[in-house]
Amino acid sequence: MPDELNAGESDDRPQQEASGSEKHFPGTDKNHSPQELPVAPRTLTPKEVAALERHFFKTAKPLLGSPPRLVMGVSGGSDSMALLHLVIQSGLVTPDESLVAHFDHGLRAESAQEAEFVAKSAADLGVRCLIERWQGNTPPGNLQAQAREARYRFLVTTARHFNAPCIATGHHQDDQGETFLDRLMRGGGVTGLSAMPTRRTLAPGIDLIRPLLGFTKKALIRWLQSHPHPWREDPSNRETTYRRNRIRQELIPALEKTGMPHPNATLASVATAMGRADQALEWMLQSLWPQLEPKIHPDGSLEISYDGLKKWPPELILRALIRSHKQLTQAPHPPGLRAREGFLHLLDDPRKRWSMRMQGLAIQRLGSVIRFHPTRQAPRK
Repeated sequence: MPDELNAGESDDRPQQEASGSEKHFPGTDKNHSPQELPVAPRTLTPKEVAALERHFFKTAKPLLGSPPRLVMGVSGGSDSMALLHLVIQSGLVTPDESLVAHFDHGLRAESAQEAEFVAKSAADLGVRCLIERWQGNTPPGNLQAQAREARYRFLVTTARHFNAPCIATGHHQDDQGETFLDRLMRGGGVTGLSAMPTRRTLAPGIDLIRPLLGFTKKALIRWLQSHPHPWREDPSNRETTYRRNRIRQELIPALEKTGMPHPNATLASVATAMGRADQALEWMLQSLWPQLEPKIHPDGSLEISYDGLKKWPPELILRALIRSHKQLTQAPHPPGLRAREGFLHLLDDPRKRWSMRMQGLAIQRLGSVIRFHPTRQAPRK
């Protein structure tokens, strides 16, 4: 699997402990020596190395919780190995306050060796390492999404057991650009095209932090090479079966050829701007929400003013729909594009009464009000 699988923001939230998983604390056996990548010659000057490390310190320090206990998700790839070494070298968190968490998906023959490599690397730094292997049959469906969901369940459970308020991952600037393009290809809107935040809540009392978002993958690899610190390459990152790999290997180079000299940096900047726009729209929704005269009825339904909603621009109308859907269903994902567009279309319907369904929700116009009812019935096709 890729070192950092694509993360839709709404997918970062699984909180239930993975079942049938096997945990152990390896890493003290010096006889294990998995094949590591050959260390390349130094490519950063000492001045450049020091500048990168200072920038990491300034970036990571405000993200750490109190007490500064930290779980680091480490796959063994260049991104997460740079995270591990930078965190320990910076002194922001001591080895005793740190825990390396490695999730072995067991999907490739090399995965066991990679787990041993991560455990040995952590042990060499004096950091405890917890490994969990994905047990049982691989379920059908989106394998990447399911693997990612299982991994985040493991990370959250590990953080709870370690009493750590933060989980750090190795997402970097290139991931921002690739994620932007991936979501654009899926038809993402303002929220979907917003940049991954450096900090977000995964579970009550546990935040996900991404201290490497301001660094390019190239810079991190050059920093690893300059020490030298080894890492492992996942051969599946070169396969074009996955959309994310095609974006990285084909689309990004194509953008460079068309005159965009630093595509990931440019796309990350656009994603940041979209994030600011998203925050502004959410602020507007929060400020204007009382104008809809929202009422919760004893049956659990939510009622808002039709006339008030109809005056709003389409983007705010859709955000009111998404807010109502989330409030009543607690669903991790918003309604789909087709459902959202159908709701907008019905708002222009001159009839005083109409109804529609979307996942987990029944919606009715009853004259001057719109009522949302939570339901388990599937929407009509």
